[in-house]
Amino acid sequence: MTKGTFFTDFDGTLSFNKDTHRVRVVGHPIQELGAPAESIQVTDALGKKHFAYDISTGKYHVYLAQETLRLIQELANDYDFVVVTGSKYDSIEDRKKLFSFGDDFVLENGGMILDSDFQIDEEWRRWLAQDKSYLDDVAAYLTNGLKWKIDRNGRTAVVRVKLSDNPARSLEDFQELYDTLVIPDELNKTLNQKHLDIILAKAGKENAIYYLMTEKGYKNRIGIGDDVNDLNFFILMDHVFVLGSSHPDVLDKAREKGYHVSKGLYFDGINEILEEIKKL
Repeated sequence: MTKGTFFTDFDGTLSFNKDTHRVRVVGHPIQELGAPAESIQVTDALGKKHFAYDISTGKYHVYLAQETLRLIQELANDYDFVVVTGSKYDSIEDRKKLFSFGDDFVLENGGMILDSDFQIDEEWRRWLAQDKSYLDDVAAYLTNGLKWKIDRNGRTAVVRVKLSDNPARSLEDFQELYDTLVIPDELNKTLNQKHLDIILAKAGKENAIYYLMTEKGYKNRIGIGDDVNDLNFFILMDHVFVLGSSHPDVLDKAREKGYHVSKGLYFDGINEILEEIKKL
């Protein structure tokens, strides 16, 4: 039997954010024997309680449910796992102990690939390197010309604009920036979790996944996601699952394409999906 492969987004899919998903801590940390980290009790946006691991990094308060990790570890016996995220290297570095199930990691929306030992794929890095100067030009224009604060800290192949870093700007200003910003053909732009990411056109989640499929022969591909920047990689999948708490545009596309949409939201949604995949 050919081993299957998960390609799964992380933020908003496997884990959930204090601000974006209204997760609140309601219990004290507990260290269980053999657990990879302390667990705490949290509530999601619906007020439902879950035991979760605090995997926060920097300004981002992020939580991964105990049950989600258990299901992933169980499924990892029969599937390869590729984590596909907009996060930067530092975020993965801080979570290595929890990410022992990963066979590959696509970071920065395809701007970096790591293997199971968290080593950078040098061939992919060299492929992207020649176009990175275009990011410098756009960064300068955003900062000096349009007066937006940008975030490049620790990012190797992304210029990120976060609405939260620009308190004087409205959500309408942010959407207008996305809609009207003209960039070179060597770059693409994508929205994710109220972040505008300017990425290399050679990168992108879908291009990085296609590269891994070619290099490693990943078969029987299952995609899981929740946001607009996941839609492009879904076309490479044999089966697609999206959370009921996904972005409205993703839910519209899921229904149009016949993707599986979870009835549960947030932590319940991803756990429901993982349980459903166990039945495949």
